[in-house]
Amino acid sequence: MIRDVGKIQTKTSLSSHTALFDAEARSSLVSASLDRVSHHLSSLPEKVLFQQLGDALYEERRRDTEALPQSISPEQLGKLALAVHATDRDGALRATQKMVMADLRQIHNEFSPKTYRLATGVGPGLLGRLLRGFHPSRLFDSRLVASERIRVSGEIDTFRALIQRGTVILAPTHLSNLDSPVIGFGLHHCGLPPFVYGAGLNLFTQPVMAYFMSRLGAYTVDRTRHSNLYKLALKAYSTEALASGHHSLFFPGGTRSRSGAIETRVKKGLLGTGLTAWQAKLRRNDPLADIFVVPCSLSMSLVLEAETLISDSLQREGRGRCIIIDDEFSETRTIFSFSKRMMPFDALVTSCLGSLWT
Repeated sequence: MIRDVGKIQTKTSLSSHTALFDAEARSSLVSASLDRVSHHLSSLPEKVLFQQLGDALYEERRRDTEALPQSISPEQLGKLALAVHATDRDGALRATQKMVMADLRQIHNEFSPKTYRLATGVGPGLLGRLLRGFHPSRLFDSRLVASERIRVSGEIDTFRALIQRGTVILAPTHLSNLDSPVIGFGLHHCGLPPFVYGAGLNLFTQPVMAYFMSRLGAYTVDRTRHSNLYKLALKAYSTEALASGHHSLFFPGGTRSRSGAIETRVKKGLLGTGLTAWQAKLRRNDPLADIFVVPCSLSMSLVLEAETLISDSLQREGRGRCIIIDDEFSETRTIFSFSKRMMPFDALVTSCLGSLWT
């Protein structure tokens, strides 16, 4: 049975059961993540430690020559490069920790309760106008709300119960960059707390989107970074977020479905941090140690980046590019143009919690 999320009671006090509103918990994420990576690095043989540092420095040099975003300045990079030739293990370990800290600062964003209240107050109306065909003369029609066009089905009551019993990982299908705000709306109107989630660095190039995403639970993921040190930092951050009670959203497909079909392969990288976080919670006898994975399917008829995704889907047959860094969501003018062209159309987004459609 499909239920309109606008009819679901939302009297739950979100601040009472989400770590996102705990400033101390948020500020400790970076330091706790650094401690986790440092513990791992200190257990490595000296040869492996130097290799990890050398590989990371090499990639940063490559990114500098290709004008790709970097988490560390060229001047600092030069100083750290000297550590590769150092003879003592402690010097190499300190240099490696500096690189990891730089990566963690790029990954981490501070959640803002004030921005959350603004987004949940204004966002539903904007989503409703975007997803339902309307004439400009109806711009201020109060009936154009997101609850008319975003519907949620599935085990919603069970989802609420799991939130109270532990930490939840929501694992939805991925169709568009619009998925995150749509899911955020659904969670809010079901009386559920906000979730943290990883968002591609390319999405933070659009100023308005970057402002809200960085303050509404999104942490930055640079999918063009391949060094093992960066992956360690990213996984440590995700692990510590879950271990400290931050409910998290992972797209197990890893990226948007180019064809629109449900993903047949699952990337277990960040999703696997749930197991590590659960073990950490058990070791410290956390009364809410359980971590639950809730699958979710999304269905929508219109997406802004359809042209790019279709092109990529076709190119994949010939091993085309798979990581999009310049799609339509990075261009403000294209977003407004798309919104204008959507006015005559009527779009419906459907979400099914607890199961995947086949």
